[in-house]
Amino acid sequence: MRSHGAQRLGLTLTDIRDLLAVRDTGTCPCEPAEDLLRRRLADVDAQIARLTALRTEMVNMIERLPSAECPPPNPGTWCPPDERR
Repeated sequence: MRSHGAQRLGLTLTDIRDLLAVRDTGTCPCEPAEDLLRRRLADVDAQIARLTALRTEMVNMIERLPSAECPPPNPGTWCPPDERR
């Protein structure tokens, strides 16, 4: 694993240094690399889930916006005057 590729995958410089230190001992760094990558993958999956939820919320907000014939808002607000009053 090259350091630029590892950084692109979201590994920290400390993670990369640790993997290189393991490799430099002559031990295969595959197991520590797999552990790091699995943790990073879990982080990415959690971030995707958060972004998906945010996207859904934004789409719902867009769909609830009034039509193009929306009256101008009350001064100082985002909302049109409440005509039921």
